[in-house]
Amino acid sequence: MYRLFDNEGITIDRYTLVNTNAPLDDKDHIFECFSFSETPSNPQGYWQWSECVLEKWDNKHLWKEIVLEKLKPALQKFLNDNILDNF
Repeated sequence: MYRLFDNEGITIDRYTLVNTNAPLDDKDHIFECFSFSETPSNPQGYWQWSECVLEKWDNKHLWKEIVLEKLKPALQKFLNDNILDNF
């Protein structure tokens, strides 16, 4: 299971995909996450594994939550081929 967030292009790591299957620290709500740009496989694109805080009640720091189907088809394919199998 995962949750996907979009900061609407404020930063290069526009999207954050949070792995909600396995918290790294239940007390602090720290999860493995994957941040990426609109073109992560492009040499000028961006993608990086990290850790992030995910709260049950307030995630304004991650901006708005979206569904995978809102992403462009090429980006959905990139995530399905490279990331989602690891979540």
